[in-house]
Amino acid sequence: MPLPNVSLSTYMEKSVAKLHIESLFQSALKREKSAEDELFKALTARFQVIAQKRVWDGQDAQEIAQDALMTVFSKYREATPPMGYTPWAYKVLSNKILHYYRTTARRGEKMLVTDKIELFSASWTPDPVLEPQLKECIKKIIKANPRYARILINHFHGFKPNEICNKMTITTANFYSILSRARSLLKLCLDKGDI
Repeated sequence: MPLPNVSLSTYMEKSVAKLHIESLFQSALKREKSAEDELFKALTARFQVIAQKRVWDGQDAQEIAQDALMTVFSKYREATPPMGYTPWAYKVLSNKILHYYRTTARRGEKMLVTDKIELFSASWTPDPVLEPQLKECIKKIIKANPRYARILINHFHGFKPNEICNKMTITTANFYSILSRARSLLKLCLDKGDI
């Protein structure tokens, strides 16, 4: 059976890179700090490239890569995958990407732009002058990135971070990262009137 249309040197480089990552995993298991740092840098670069190619949205790709890296680095000492650590790490990333596509379809159905967005909880209402501008900005954020809007709206409703994480099936660290970006986008919209 002929090899795919890839040069032999490219094929060899990829094989060497996989072996290098596997050896870094083995060294990191021995608690070598330099190996852990090098492993983190190598996987970060590869995960971001792969996520970007599969997702096409830079911010979501970065979040997926970060979430996959957090899973890999929190569980690699406990895991003893029969296939090796490198394929396991890429499988974690693949599962995160698959989960993203499954939840994106559902998010698109739930987040509809209407004039009757219930932004605020009964216990808190914004300044009456600011409220129309705030609603317009949230509508723009819904169109630009529904995930950001969903976190902001849940946050406005007074849900706790762990409740929002459970609703959206994201990690706490990922929640704070997304919330920070969403707040920045909201601030930009409030300052300039557009995203």
